Amino acid sequence: MTAADKAAELTILTATRALIAQGWTQTYYAVDVDNNAVSSLSDNAVRWCLAGGLTRAVFDNSAAEASTADRHAADEAIVRLLPDNMNAITWNDAPKRTQAEVLALLDQAIASETS
Repeated sequence: MTAADKAAELTILTATRALIAQGWTQTYYAVDVDNNAVSSLSDNAVRWCLAGGLTRAVFDNSAAEASTADRHAADEAIVRLLPDNMNAITWNDAPKRTQAEVLALLDQAIASETS
């Protein structure tokens, strides 16, 4: 992985964390103010799940040359921290999962990629 790839991955993880801090959801990639499911890329989205946040972060950071490959790398950084190689969607949607846990996971992923 090049330094540019690493920087793009960290940009995505950091942007995802900012989105999740703003608003988090389960079951859907994103929801609007009325809790209706919307695309994670929608201008009406106000809360995102972990996977939806990753996708939105790539879209929002396209000027920083983030790509789907960078999104995959960011997702892999998260999956490495999950039990039994769960995926981000299953982990995010666990019944007792909290926004604080999702933020803590993103903090771990960011820390692991900067060390």
